[in-house]
This record gives sequence, structure tokens and C-alpha cells, in this order.
Amino acid sequence: MSENSDPKLDSPLYSKLNSIFNSVPKKNRRDFLRFLGGSLAVSALTANTIQANISKATKPKIKGLKPTLKDKLILADGLNFDILIKEGDYLTNESSFGTNNDF
Repeated sequence: MSENSDPKLDSPLYSKLNSIFNSVPKKNRRDFLRFLGGSLAVSALTANTIQANISKATKPKIKGLKPTLKDKLILADGLNFDILIKEGDYLTNESSFGTNNDF
């Protein structure tokens, strides 16, 4: 390493990155603009296809529920549930699921 050179530029990492960068073929402005145009066209076609598929999807026909003061789970017609775990069920041999389990 010479006295006037930057130590960062003499590192093995810099040398490796520099060799990788220099191995990339040089392109001109026309090739770059052609690449951008192709990328934009593909992006636009993909976005249009996704939008068309979303608009074809059917929306679920679930009626909303009226407010209630009942202390129980009420579901709209067409929905159901399964109990995964309830208070007192054991998670491990030493701990169980229960009150204040959300932190």
C-alpha cells in the first residue's frame, strides 16, 4: 500500500467488488432506455391482469349484525367458529392459558 492511497481502496472487499463491477458488460443509454421501457410494459400488463382478476372475484354475501348487549359470541349467518384453546388448557406442563395472556 502506498502512502498516498486510501486504505479502503486497498481492501480485499473493494478489490472483489471492483472486479465484479468491471466484469459487467458496458451498456449504452439506448440499451438502458429499452430495458426501462420493457420493464414498464411488463409492470403495466401485470398490474392490469391482477386488477382484472380482483374485479372478477365474488364478494362474500354476509349481512352485518345489529349491536347487542349479550355477553356471548354472535356470528353472522354463514360464519362458524372452532375453539382452539380455552382458559385453563395447559400450554406446557407448567403453564396454562388464562386471564391476561395477551402480553
